[in-house]
Amino acid sequence: MTSRTLTVVFTDIKGFTERTSRSSREALVRLLRRHEELLLPVVLHFGGHVVKTIGDAFLLTFESPTNAVLCGLVMQDTLRRANEDADDDDRIDIRVAINTGEVEVLGNDVFGETVNVAARIEGITDAGEVYFAESTYLSMHKAEVPTSEVGSFRLKGIPEQIKVYKVVFDENLELYQQVLASQQIDPDAQLGDGAGGNYSSALLYSVEQQQAIATDSGTGRWIFASVLLVGVAVALWFGWGEWQYTSQRAAAQELIDTGNTREALDQLLVLRRQHPTDEKLRDLLSAALTRDIELLTGAGRFDEAMVRLDEARETFPFLQIHDALRRDTRLQGAEHLFKKDTRGGQAAFEALIEEYPGDLEIKYRNGRAHFDSKAGRWDVPLYQFVQLVEASPERYRDDLPVRETLLRSLDQHQSTGLQEVVARHYFADAKVREQVLANVYAPGPDNTARRRNAHGVLQAASKLDLLDQGRYATIELLTRRHSDGWQDDELIAWWNEAIAAGTAASLVPAELPEPVLLGEVRGRLSEEVMPIIETLFAEGLRDFLMAHIESPDQAGYRVHAYRLGSSRGWLSDEQVLAYHLANLRDDQHVRWSAHLAESVQWFASAAPRSAQAKEPLRAVRDAMADTWVRWGGDEGGQANERHAQLRDSATRALRRMGGR
Repeated sequence: MTSRTLTVVFTDIKGFTERTSRSSREALVRLLRRHEELLLPVVLHFGGHVVKTIGDAFLLTFESPTNAVLCGLVMQDTLRRANEDADDDDRIDIRVAINTGEVEVLGNDVFGETVNVAARIEGITDAGEVYFAESTYLSMHKAEVPTSEVGSFRLKGIPEQIKVYKVVFDENLELYQQVLASQQIDPDAQLGDGAGGNYSSALLYSVEQQQAIATDSGTGRWIFASVLLVGVAVALWFGWGEWQYTSQRAAAQELIDTGNTREALDQLLVLRRQHPTDEKLRDLLSAALTRDIELLTGAGRFDEAMVRLDEARETFPFLQIHDALRRDTRLQGAEHLFKKDTRGGQAAFEALIEEYPGDLEIKYRNGRAHFDSKAGRWDVPLYQFVQLVEASPERYRDDLPVRETLLRSLDQHQSTGLQEVVARHYFADAKVREQVLANVYAPGPDNTARRRNAHGVLQAASKLDLLDQGRYATIELLTRRHSDGWQDDELIAWWNEAIAAGTAASLVPAELPEPVLLGEVRGRLSEEVMPIIETLFAEGLRDFLMAHIESPDQAGYRVHAYRLGSSRGWLSDEQVLAYHLANLRDDQHVRWSAHLAESVQWFASAAPRSAQAKEPLRAVRDAMADTWVRWGGDEGGQANERHAQLRDSATRALRRMGGR
């Protein structure tokens, strides 16, 4: 046995094991012969040595690492071109795995860790790809082959991580085109004796069998009969091995079904070492790992499940399900945490959404967590569900929680995005349309979101022709609070334009809503708004306002009734007296306002003598005197001077009313 530094190459056909169970012997012979006819000339061209073949697999060695990688590239290109016109049953898709290092050579065979690593890399290589270890990458002439890094893997039985690279198959790359143009393969080239190895078809018919079949002599027939008996014995032996292998797979499946996933994974890993190219084993390993994680998450052991997944990535790097299982485990963990800790659960959801921004399922389950929880927020499901319906209406539009959240939010939360989604995806529904048309005239500040969402839906749906604009604008103007500045400029401009055009009066509805805007005594009516109210709405509001001229607990309506009534001559002397008395008595709303000072001054100068005014005037005087003292007397500043003035005015008014 001697040691040499060589580059080892493994190749195998994707899905060959499955084909053997459904194809005839003749079909397999044709497939393997075509496999050799296409690929062996490529191996010869690059100076490769066929160590041996096992069914569909080649074990090759090369003196040159660069030639080994180039051989893999041209092999894949050769098969791609051959597969373009081939039927599905005649397609050949292979994996190519390469490693470079010291090997032990015994006769025509090679052994050692270099060979083992190459075999392990084959287990993580996809069909149509050429993967190779860092040792090959460092040894090869990199300028001759387009390559990229795949990543680092911890392969079973290999103590250290192996960094893996691959050939880049990109016809747009100039280097890739140069490789194909420079490598002219002779399809008629044959491997000589020095190439070594026993080719694939020999596993089905030996050379002696083929010679015996080719002759009709008695000796030939005797040789054929003898060899046939040997073949039958071999077939029985391999049949027994296949039956035993199938039984082991079935036993592993039963372990998975009964929840013994750890034992199943251990058994499958042993089988995988024996049959590294069997895709059924890969599927069983995926099923076992998935079931193992399901059992852990079902028991609420999410941290343990994540640790198990980290271990599995190192043990089974060739599986394609690691990322999906990690995502699912974290998502279930976020839902589980949310039920105990809303804030912590939401943070977990947000981390997932940031990592998977296009994953609609995560956003849906985030919204559902809030929808189903009494402690949930309203904004999260609204925001998420609006995005979902926009992104995939056929999937989410009629989902019950989504639909209920969006339509309920029309009454509660003003949102442009919500309006657009409802307009595009729900407005055609008769019940939704009826709801929108009713909401658009909902008066009052408590219905602001309901009213404005409805208007936004009509606008987004291009259905403003269904709107009574005058009625809507009247409700918007009169039933808002002073602090509500939403679209003030547009609303005021709309009314002024209508007044200038002479059409405003016809737009005012016959029945006016309660003028909430006039209900705040400390609010400041805009100079732009009050002229509109006086011009268009004063007469319609007269009865309502006059009913509040002496209201003890509606200071805003009382003050504005007096203002409009005074300018329009609506007030009797009794109503004027009642208004000022109400201001004196309303220490909750007007005690510190200009309206109180105005009423005190009226009693001090112009009011008729009234016994009813004595007690409230005395209360105002005493309150202002106490306040003046508490604020520091003469040292209290300008604000305290006003308290003194009001105190003195109340004193004069009290004397004028016959009190002291």
